[in-house]
Amino acid sequence: MGIYYFFHAIGFIATLAYLFWVFPKYGVKRLNGFTLAACTYLTAYALMLVLFWIITGKFGGQNVIRIFLFVPLILLLYAKAFNVDYKTSLDFAAPVLCIAQAFGKIGCTIVGCCESAWEVPWGVYNPTTETTLFPVQIAEGVTALLIAIAVIYIAIRKDFKCNGRTMAWMWVMFGSTRVIWEFFRANDKLFWGLSELALWSIALTVAGVIWLILDKKKGEKKA
Repeated sequence: MGIYYFFHAIGFIATLAYLFWVFPKYGVKRLNGFTLAACTYLTAYALMLVLFWIITGKFGGQNVIRIFLFVPLILLLYAKAFNVDYKTSLDFAAPVLCIAQAFGKIGCTIVGCCESAWEVPWGVYNPTTETTLFPVQIAEGVTALLIAIAVIYIAIRKDFKCNGRTMAWMWVMFGSTRVIWEFFRANDKLFWGLSELALWSIALTVAGVIWLILDKKKGEKKA
């Protein structure tokens, strides 16, 4: 499992590099920003483990999709304490989980976790099943990277004045694509071919759409 954690560490370093670059763009002092990021990461990671234990009765599990909906609440808990504007924290945090996922999924592919249920001759060899499977981990990683790039592009186009909306856009993009990839994964299906993680993904997508609609209506009232 060393290679698994190696790529997760690479993803962690990539997120640090992104934050180092982006904090000045949002007018956030790096010390304050990194302290906020560290507290948010530790809290989110602990919550991920707790949710995994509640749902499966087991300890462990790196299913980050379960914590996406809670990230704004965690940021709300810490942002004021570290003198960071809350909506700004939503914007610079939006690509972070996607960047981490993009690299982490390489490790998943190599060790064979988060595997596909589809055995195909042109697939990637999975050491766990000892068969060649559809490379759903790679598909998820590439998708996550593209979403991170898209969210950062939106922020650049808006001159880093996004009023928290990039988090909502990330929710919509990540949630909707993760639902699709869940059909390929070897997770237990609950109904209609949907897994428990697919339901979290649908909830994330719906929440993001509602967020954007309400934000647009709020803007129209101000106008």
